[in-house]
Amino acid sequence: MPQSKTFLLPQISQRARSSEFRIEASLCFFEKIKEKSYLLSDFGIQDKDIPELAAGVMKVTRLLANNPRELTQKEAEAIYRSVL
Repeated sequence: MPQSKTFLLPQISQRARSSEFRIEASLCFFEKIKEKSYLLSDFGIQDKDIPELAAGVMKVTRLLANNPRELTQKEAEAIYRSVL
C-alpha cells in the first residue's frame, strides 16, 4: 500500500496546515501571475478593434443574463480599453 504524503513529508505537511504558509503561498502565486499578465495589444488588438469586440460580447446573452448589473456596449468598450 502506498504511503501518504503526510507520512513521507511530515514537516512540509505540518507547515502547509498553517494559515501563514497558505497566505504566503497565495501571495507568491499572485505575484507570479502579475509577471505573466498580457495586454490585448500584445496580440495585435488595436483601439479601432474594440467596438467590434464589444459588439460581439454583447451577443453572448447566456453570460450577460447572469451578470448582476446590466452592461452597455460603451461599458464593455471601456473594459476592453482598460486592458489594451
